[in-house]
Amino acid sequence: MSDQGEPTGERIWAERDLVEEVVETSPIGIAVVDATGTVTFANEHAEEIYGRSREELNEYTHDDSRWDLVNEDGEPLASGEAPFNRVVSEEEAIYDQIIGLRRPSGERVWVSVNGSPQWNDDGELKRAVFAFEDVSEKHELEAELDEILGRVTDAFYALDDEFRFTHVNERAEELLRASEEELLGETLWELYPEAADIDDVWDAFHTAMETQEPRSYDLYYDPLEFWVEATVYPSETGVSVYFQDVTERKERERELERSNEQLETLFRVLPIGVMVADAEGSLRKVNDAANEIWGGTVYDADSIEEYERYTGWWADTGEPVTSEEWTMARVLDGESVVEPDVFEIETFDGERRIVMVHGMPIRNDRGEVVRGVVVQTDITERKEYERKLKESNERLEQFAYAASHDLQEPLRMVTSYLSLIERKHGDTLDDDGEEFLEFAVDGAERMREMIDGLLAYSRIESQGEPFEPTDLDEVFEDVRADLRIRIESSDATITRDSLPRVHGDDGQLRQVFQNLLSNAIEYSGEKPPRIHVSAVREGSKWRISVRDEGVGIDSDDPDRVFEVFQRLHSREEIDGTGIGLALCKRIVERHDGEIWVDSEPGEGSTFAFTLPAVDATDR
Repeated sequence: MSDQGEPTGERIWAERDLVEEVVETSPIGIAVVDATGTVTFANEHAEEIYGRSREELNEYTHDDSRWDLVNEDGEPLASGEAPFNRVVSEEEAIYDQIIGLRRPSGERVWVSVNGSPQWNDDGELKRAVFAFEDVSEKHELEAELDEILGRVTDAFYALDDEFRFTHVNERAEELLRASEEELLGETLWELYPEAADIDDVWDAFHTAMETQEPRSYDLYYDPLEFWVEATVYPSETGVSVYFQDVTERKERERELERSNEQLETLFRVLPIGVMVADAEGSLRKVNDAANEIWGGTVYDADSIEEYERYTGWWADTGEPVTSEEWTMARVLDGESVVEPDVFEIETFDGERRIVMVHGMPIRNDRGEVVRGVVVQTDITERKEYERKLKESNERLEQFAYAASHDLQEPLRMVTSYLSLIERKHGDTLDDDGEEFLEFAVDGAERMREMIDGLLAYSRIESQGEPFEPTDLDEVFEDVRADLRIRIESSDATITRDSLPRVHGDDGQLRQVFQNLLSNAIEYSGEKPPRIHVSAVREGSKWRISVRDEGVGIDSDDPDRVFEVFQRLHSREEIDGTGIGLALCKRIVERHDGEIWVDSEPGEGSTFAFTLPAVDATDR
């Protein structure tokens, strides 16, 4: 924090890195399944639980038979009972579903699954996010514990009025580590003298005998090395003692206490604001980070109606936020806010901040919302950085456009005068003069092409069209028609697979295909060009590849070809401006994609790029 209490840029980046690291190194598995049921993301812990790498998981659907999914009782999951099916059919989050899955090694793993759906603007499922924990050990312990408790229920022994053993069952023999023959007739305090030194034990037996009322105790008995929970039932002739080994339960309780302590510590030190409210909206728990975001104590609201004391506006519209619109109010109404709300708030100390808020309801066994949890991230600095970066990019685009536009006029003058000299004095020039004039005209033409390219480069963002579903088959065929003369004159063969529909700018995607196919023809070498275009689906994107059998690229840094005015062949070898591939890169990046090249000298090149796939609901 700075002296004024505002987070520095370094801290914001550090916090984001921390969140990414927390997700990646989270002690629980986190996975994302797209609308088709395919696993598209899994963190490291998920890989460990699944026993499969991320690359392998991308080949799995949620109901792949290789999972061998079973329910908590070990029976195959009924139709529609897989976590993904439940999220889709119930259209809401699921919690603590216990399932078993099979690792490639054949080992059965038990996991506790929480899942939440995410919807697109059309109300269709976009993806589902799952958090799951390996509970194999717990599941096995519970199974063992059920068996133990079934036997422990009958563990008892009887003592006469002088505390001599008169009856012992098999389970009691096991827990007391002595046979019935060794126990019968012997005095409890003589066989287990340490018990007589424990006040709770001594008092329970003697008080039960004196009052003829049952007495209980719960303690760790060192000589037998287990936690014992016992009830002493008196009679006129002695006592009957029913007891059980509760060591596993005690250890689990201690582990739960340790976990709660760790969670409490994490709650306090998290760099993001966390708020917890009860079902009525009363804020029950708020960490320091939330108070820092709001510039004061946030505890004062005891109901949703009192949220009106918090002043805020929707960041995208500037409309005031009502009490019922705050994320916590919606969460308590049962909504899972996984697509974050973004508010501009007025803090208690008078500052304006922009916060991003997520929230989830906590439900009881009956499905009733009993708690609401929201997390808030102060993105004020990030938004300011984004604003400045956008303004900087706009200024750079304006500069590039202005500079290249202003160069056009003097270049036209140069070209005009060169043409005039050629017309009026061409006959008087000697061979050197004609050669020099030819060089000058050629240089002016190259300059014009470079300026035109720079103008096009500067307009990628400012003059691009809105994205819409675009058929790449149609784009390809239009480009091939435009290149018909070059294709025929070079005897080029261009083939393609069936190409997909993508979300993009039709005109700019034509530029990409135009440049890549032109380059493939230009750099074919001495043989007729052979070019193939293919497409492969990779999650939410399509990878488009343009493969040629040309001269290839001889460079240790092939990415340099995507920089403005960068060339890997001399102009004497192959003509060009060095703008085309830079244009391709900028267009692809505008489409939230990547572009790269794989090449070997003499072996040809493959230019590949990714574009966003069109959802099945888009038309």
